[in-house]
Amino acid sequence: MKLNVKAIPGAQRTEVMEWLNDVTVKIRLNAQPEKGKANAELISFLSKQLGLPKSCITVLKGTTSRDKVVGLSEMDWEALRSCLISTRR
Repeated sequence: MKLNVKAIPGAQRTEVMEWLNDVTVKIRLNAQPEKGKANAELISFLSKQLGLPKSCITVLKGTTSRDKVVGLSEMDWEALRSCLISTRR
């Protein structure tokens, strides 16, 4: 499954801000966009929130962009939306 993410790096904390549409979620990241730190934070956050191992989460597109496409194995839309509706870290 693929998830579109609008990443906002450099935030005070990592959290889901909102769903922009049915397939895009806006997430603040407590990491700077340098040397892959923001991507690593995104993968770590999604891993914790979704209960998936980090190895099941991959940034497929947008490694140097705020607009990313993330691949999630072993996940369906119903479970994804319920996990990310009101999560805060």
